[in-house]
Amino acid sequence: MEKPEFLGRDWAFPITFHKGAGGPAMAEGKESVAQSLAILFNCSKGERPYRPDYGADLSAYLFDPLSKARESEVKRLVEQAILLFEPRVKLLGVKLQVEELKGQFFIEITYLIRNTNTRQNQVLPFYRDEANELDL
Repeated sequence: MEKPEFLGRDWAFPITFHKGAGGPAMAEGKESVAQSLAILFNCSKGERPYRPDYGADLSAYLFDPLSKARESEVKRLVEQAILLFEPRVKLLGVKLQVEELKGQFFIEITYLIRNTNTRQNQVLPFYRDEANELDL
């Protein structure tokens, strides 16, 4: 049985407030860990004023052709970010799926939540054109 108190309780992401509850939505347990990882990988270094080293800078690789060398570099960034900023998990594996014609790549991470010995998979999508309303 999972014990969320060992994994923490954080504001849910994206941040939402409940009208009647008088506070923000919360994430606990493995949901808290998954949301923390998504935030970590979508954050660029220097983006947080009080933690300038926080983040993984993965979006910078959207516009580069992903060769085997680049793929290894992205995997290394993922491994390093988890090692430095998410002590609740032990990384078991990282896979990259690249769809160059669609301008996107997916990072699949497999990890073990240390305190509960729970194995989890998470797929993180990165899209080149999603924020662009321009149709060429």
